[in-house]
Amino acid sequence: MADHIKSFLPRFRYGMIHPRSHEDRARGAGYQFYRLVPLDVMEFSAVLGITNYTLEAVEKALANYWKCVETLANEKAQVIILGGAPVSAALGRKRVVDLLRQTTEKTTTLSFATWPMAASMSLGLPRETNGAPSRPPCL
Repeated sequence: MADHIKSFLPRFRYGMIHPRSHEDRARGAGYQFYRLVPLDVMEFSAVLGITNYTLEAVEKALANYWKCVETLANEKAQVIILGGAPVSAALGRKRVVDLLRQTTEKTTTLSFATWPMAASMSLGLPRETNGAPSRPPCL
């Protein structure tokens, strides 16, 4: 591929699994994200499909998780984020960590439960930057 074409391609591909799609309009969904990241970073997203945040609804939507991961892997996402604190709360820490570990093993792509954690680690910032205590990563 010619160098002048490569300059238009994203340098970093960020994959996001959103917990639910919004039934109403979603104006400026990525506005804050694109105000924070360099211009050559691109977000790719997939939707888990949660209808509400009950444990049953989260469990039901989790059946779509691997399809979301596959979609983002096919887009060559360099990191995959499982969005939505209520999702992590419903599943519990151990289950989320296991799910993220399996995602990393299957795709060789880093996976996290929050995008600020992923961003700070990608930039090489210390864990204290995002409020996390300084300890070895659990993945």
